[in-house]
Amino acid sequence: MAVILLRHRGNTRGIFALGRSEGRAYSADECAFLEVVSMLLGQAIGNLARLAESRAEAQRATVLNELSLHVNAGQPVETLFDSIQRKVREALDFDFLALHVSTPEGFRVVGLEPNIAIRATAERSGEEIGLGAIFSPGQSIAEYLPADREAATLRAMANAGLERAVSALLGEPGAPLGVLTFARRDRRPFAPAEVSFVGLLATLLAQAEANARRLTEAEGDAHRAGLLTGLAVLLSAGEPVAALFERLTEVLGQALAFDSLVLFGMKDGSFVVDAALPVGFLGTEVDARIVDDGVRRLFERNIRVGEFRPEFVQSGIGRVLAAGGARRCLVVTLRHGPVLLGALGVSRLANLRFSEKDQGFLDLVGTLLAQAMAGQQRLQASELEAEEQRVIAEVAAIAASTLDAESVMREIVKPIRRFVPRPFVTLGFIDGEKVVYPTPGGEPVVQLLSEHTTAADATGQSVSPEPDPQIYGYEIFTAYGCHAMTLTTCQAAGAPSGYLVVGSRLPGYEFGERELRLLRLTAQMVGPAMASIVATNRITRERTTYNLALASMKDAVILVDRQFRTVYANALGERLVDAIDPGRQFRTVAEHLPAMPAELRGPFERAATNNEHVSGRALVPVAGVAASVDYDFIPLDDPDLSMLVVASDVTAEVQHEEQRERHREEMEKAARLAALGELIGGVAHELNNPLTAILGFAELMEKASPGEDFEEEVEIIRKEALRARDIVRDLLFIARPGQVERGEVRFEAVVGHVERLRRPAWSQLGIDVSIDTAGMGSPIYGNEHQLTQVLLNLVTNAENAVKDNPRPRIAVRARTRGESAIIEVEDNGHGMDTATRDRIFEPFFTTRQGDGTGLGLSLSYSMVAAHDGQIEVQSTPGAGTIFRVVLPLRAEAPSPPEPASPAPAPAHARALVVDDEPSLRVLSQRLIGSMGHECAVAPDSATATALAQEQGFDLVICDYRLATETAGAVIAGFQQVAPELVERTVIATGATTDPGVVELVERHNLRLIAKPYGIDEIAALLAEAAARR
Repeated sequence: MAVILLRHRGNTRGIFALGRSEGRAYSADECAFLEVVSMLLGQAIGNLARLAESRAEAQRATVLNELSLHVNAGQPVETLFDSIQRKVREALDFDFLALHVSTPEGFRVVGLEPNIAIRATAERSGEEIGLGAIFSPGQSIAEYLPADREAATLRAMANAGLERAVSALLGEPGAPLGVLTFARRDRRPFAPAEVSFVGLLATLLAQAEANARRLTEAEGDAHRAGLLTGLAVLLSAGEPVAALFERLTEVLGQALAFDSLVLFGMKDGSFVVDAALPVGFLGTEVDARIVDDGVRRLFERNIRVGEFRPEFVQSGIGRVLAAGGARRCLVVTLRHGPVLLGALGVSRLANLRFSEKDQGFLDLVGTLLAQAMAGQQRLQASELEAEEQRVIAEVAAIAASTLDAESVMREIVKPIRRFVPRPFVTLGFIDGEKVVYPTPGGEPVVQLLSEHTTAADATGQSVSPEPDPQIYGYEIFTAYGCHAMTLTTCQAAGAPSGYLVVGSRLPGYEFGERELRLLRLTAQMVGPAMASIVATNRITRERTTYNLALASMKDAVILVDRQFRTVYANALGERLVDAIDPGRQFRTVAEHLPAMPAELRGPFERAATNNEHVSGRALVPVAGVAASVDYDFIPLDDPDLSMLVVASDVTAEVQHEEQRERHREEMEKAARLAALGELIGGVAHELNNPLTAILGFAELMEKASPGEDFEEEVEIIRKEALRARDIVRDLLFIARPGQVERGEVRFEAVVGHVERLRRPAWSQLGIDVSIDTAGMGSPIYGNEHQLTQVLLNLVTNAENAVKDNPRPRIAVRARTRGESAIIEVEDNGHGMDTATRDRIFEPFFTTRQGDGTGLGLSLSYSMVAAHDGQIEVQSTPGAGTIFRVVLPLRAEAPSPPEPASPAPAPAHARALVVDDEPSLRVLSQRLIGSMGHECAVAPDSATATALAQEQGFDLVICDYRLATETAGAVIAGFQQVAPELVERTVIATGATTDPGVVELVERHNLRLIAKPYGIDEIAALLAEAAARR
């Protein structure tokens, strides 16, 4: 047999063997021939091998190029693995392919081909996949026999029949991103080009994994930034952090992996657990001291973020967390500046470290939480301060209100309930040597001051965890289950005025410094009110004090700088500035003035130019609506600020005053109608008497014989008619008071009015009435109607007081003393007790239920006050009553000149009488004719106008109220045909104070004469008319 090596370029490419069946040897020629053949075969095989290698190299280059394109396109390693296991088989001979990628937890299997007895989803450590067994230090690619290495994954490969493998690290040996492994079922070594190809594949896969990780990290950073932004928005809503705990857990869960979350807060300088998830993670109760000690030890070095394993922390919190199953914890302190507000901790049940990204993210979350908690603490402090201000305001309003002792005690519970839970409150009023405790609806309880506990007098306050037996109400406090009690001294003018005793029915409650301070303020404010109640023993105020000097006041405040620009304005101030300078463009006084209401220009200019403090009231358009505003322009001595403007919207007060004025007028009208109701019966009787006499004598004269003398009868008729006229005038004076004008009033005449109106009633009731006005030496300056109304109210009040007395007496006295007039109405009626006397001037208060309006004395009080006077009452039960009115006098008025005797009327004066009563027209013609004058008469305006057009008249006497019209129609007719007659017209009416009469007389400057009028008045008018001819 001949054996020849097939060589090509010094490399053995194979063996060529040739044998014979016989034992004959090969000759030299045959051997030479065989060498030539082997050389040719070697070259052919070498060329074929080179061609295959070139093709393999080209294929490997193609695979690397395609893989590079996929890497540059950003495809993940999972997708690239599919490409490898399909394409690489064309460039590399292998039976097994595996790719592991590193993770924080170990190495994750990306793919196995084929899938041998290795779990495809398992996470394995570097030791398990044999990194130490495969690679030497600093080595990144190695060829080996799996059966010769000790590692779980390598043993699995050997058991699967894989005998040779080559592995390459993805990335640097110190921090590999993964491992790429190829294996064969035979021991045929990998060619150097194949090993190099595997290394290049690992390099491309490492680049792809690095790109993917950078992308994932960037996306994670963006996601965390978005979560932080969302968390910041969530926290900015102002809700407490503990209330948002579940939402906070969701946000953190999207950024880092954890199994439990704990929020620690601070209370009285100690750490406490505010919230924990899952619920019950730390048990139902956690000792605050354990939490405090543990967290403080963690951060005693002022560490901001710390990671620890609970089982290695010997503090209480470590034991608590470890008992909850936590194996690794990350805690961040919540600080705002130097202030420690709490802490936030996350924990994992697995011993898996938190990354730097996790720690940085939790640190940022802690910063946001700390800022939110600081803001909430400021808000809570502000709300607490505002609540205290509201409490103080309520207490001040109660103290300033007109309340009795029981009302103060009842009302004071409301503000105290704001800061003391389930309170029980009582007040002790110091009255001399006694302490009086009012009881609702019962007799007050009285204790001697010497027996009373006064330990609080020295310090102002005493506190007891249980009710004090020496204090009134001990039994009540105990019965109501009070568990704490405090006694605070109330003072007025530097002296104790009473005690504020407060208990709480909340089990285990203890008074804190805030509660005690507010109780001291409460006692300080109610102390003067308690002293006032004790001193006066009556209601002293009926309305609360408004416009308290608190931040919640609604007054406008505006600050103006030296260029007259608004540098500050509150809400109402802004609206006022908008009404004048909406664009904030004015810079000088001259620019402001034209835009201001006229009422403000002068005051503003004086304040701005003369440094004068100017106050006043003006109508200012606020938001398009005219508002009444009280203002103060206050110049400031400041280098930057020139003026402070303070304004109050008093529109409601102005409207209230107008309403009160309308109400006063309604009350006056009601009282007047009530007086009329009482007078009408007596007036009717009084009118019937003179009318009966007039009718009787007229009938006697009618039946008398011719030539009989009737001088006496005529005089009686005249006197009775005058008497009836006075009665009607007095009645009209009460019914229609006319305008409220003031002048000198002779009070004797006022008394005369009232006497004539009430004398019939006195006679009927058998009342002995004495009148003494001799001491009235001077007139009173006032309104005659109102003074008459006051006296009439006092007299009718006295009549009702004496009606049950068998010998009723009333005395009316009027005298002057110094600069005052004193009017007294005294009766011997049943008198009044203190309670009635204290309420006698209240509107609608009456002791005659069903008989009286309760307005008379209230209205009298208002009228006297309007005259700058006083009205007093002196009364004792069973001893009668004296009402005393004190009014200011005016200087002595000069005596009126003696009336000049009317000049004798010349003959032939011509008069026109316009009246719808036929009898009065006939009477006027006869009466005026008897005086030697001419008289024409007319029943209406049309007839009067026709007569005025035809004839000339020196005097026109016109009734105001005609059958279907008034004197205004007559005047209108005169203006058309004889204007000169307007000024010669005298209006005659029985209602001289009728608004229509007053308006017509004032408009045309006419004279007025009251019906019924007599011959003397007509004679005087005719004399004046004749004198003008």
